[in-house]
Amino acid sequence: MVEPIDPTSPAPEGENKSIIKPSSPTMSFVQTFELLTKGWVLLLAAIYASGYIAVSIYHASLGLNEINPLRPKVAAAGILLLALVMGAVYVKRYAFSHFNYPQFYESESQRRLLSNYCGILSLYLFDLGASFAVSWIMRYGSDEFNGTLFLALMLTGFALLIVAIPARTSKPRLLRLATHWSFLSLYVITALALVALSIPRHGEFGSRQMALFLASIQLATKIVDNLYSKTINISLSNIGLSNWNLVVGVMLMPLILFGVWVYPHTDAAFGGGEPSGADMSILASSGSSTPTSVPVKIVDETDSGFYVIETNDSRVRYIPRNLVTSVSFDKPKGWY
Repeated sequence: MVEPIDPTSPAPEGENKSIIKPSSPTMSFVQTFELLTKGWVLLLAAIYASGYIAVSIYHASLGLNEINPLRPKVAAAGILLLALVMGAVYVKRYAFSHFNYPQFYESESQRRLLSNYCGILSLYLFDLGASFAVSWIMRYGSDEFNGTLFLALMLTGFALLIVAIPARTSKPRLLRLATHWSFLSLYVITALALVALSIPRHGEFGSRQMALFLASIQLATKIVDNLYSKTINISLSNIGLSNWNLVVGVMLMPLILFGVWVYPHTDAAFGGGEPSGADMSILASSGSSTPTSVPVKIVDETDSGFYVIETNDSRVRYIPRNLVTSVSFDKPKGWY
C-alpha cells in the first residue's frame, strides 16, 4: 500500500520538491468565454442574415430592388423571426408532451399511434391557439373562406382530443378506442382538412395562415431533428454536412413564408414591415411652390426618397425626397 506524501514534509536529498497545483480556473473561463463569444457571433449573424433575406423577399414582392442593409429594421426582422421560431418549437414540444409517457399505455405501438396521429392534430390546434394569442402584434385581414366549415372542424378536433388525451390514464377499453383505425383516420382527415382550409386563396392573411406558418417551422425543425438525431458530438466533422443542401432547402420554406406572409402584416413596432399611414405634402414638380397633401402608406424610406402606396391603389410609387415638404404620420393602431 502506497502511503500518501505529505507536501509539508522535507524532500529527500537529491530530489526536487515540487507541489502539483490544480489546474488554473482561468483557462477554463477563457475557453468558456470564447465558446460563448463564438456562439453569440453565429447567432447575431443568423439573425442579421435571416432578417435581410426576409426584408428582401418582401421588397421583391412589391417590385422594389433597393434595400439599405444597415437599417435597424433588418435586425428587428431577424429578431422577430427568431422569437417566432422559438415559440413554434415550444408549442410543438408542449403539444407532443401529452403523449410521451410510456407508462400510460399497454404497449409502445399504442403510444406511437396516438402520438403520431392525434399528436399532429393537437399540434395544429395549438398552432391556431398561438395565432390567436399573437393577434395583438399582427394585422390580420378578413378571411371568410369556409369559416363555418373551419369552425366545425376545429370543434371536431377538440372533441377528438377530449377522447384521446384522457384515454392515456383511463381504462384500457377507452385507450383501444382512441387508437382504433377509425379514430386514427378521423385524426388525419381533420388535421389535413384544417391545413387545406388554411391555404390562402386570394392573398389573404389571417389566423389560419399564421398557424400554417408556425406549422412550416415545426415541420422544418422536425426534419432537421430527424437528420441529426443520431449525432452524439456536435462538431463540423460529424453533423452531416453532406445534407447541407437538404437542410438549407427545408429551412428556406418558413423563411420565405415569413417574408411573404408574416413580415408585411406585423406591427412595425415589433419588428414587422406593416406600412405606416401618413399624410404627405408633395410638390407637383421641382419648380412648384404649392404642395399637395396626399394620404399614403409608407412602405420604406431611403436617403433619396420614399416608397409609398396611395389610397385605393396596390402599386408602390417612388417619390423623390426633394419633392416632399412634410410628412404627418398617423397614430399607430393599438397605441395610446
